[in-house]
Amino acid sequence: MKIKFEDYADSTSPERTFESASELRDFIDQQTKITGQLICSNGFALTIGIDGEIIFAEYMKDDGDSSYFMALSPKTIVEGSHDFIMAGAPSEILGKYCLPIELLKTVAVDFSETGSRSTAVK
Repeated sequence: MKIKFEDYADSTSPERTFESASELRDFIDQQTKITGQLICSNGFALTIGIDGEIIFAEYMKDDGDSSYFMALSPKTIVEGSHDFIMAGAPSEILGKYCLPIELLKTVAVDFSETGSRSTAVK
């Protein structure tokens, strides 16, 4: 399934498209600090944030008005909360929603292949 990525901060390269899961995995491997949205042609999106080894993922309908589902970490890696930079400003994400970077690869690839929430997280 073709997935589009919209970067929330990089105005020089705000969009890119992934044709395969391996392209998406390679992209994630190259990132150290980024926030943006993976958008599927089925009308759903996965907002992601990467800050080193810590990430968050939020699944939602791509209409901006619907409910959203934050991925819950299977184990605590951040106590309290963590700030991710979104559109140039810090955005606080509670620790229970902070996941290890390796889990993002699974969540993002599952989304790219099915357009649905990953079963790897709650």
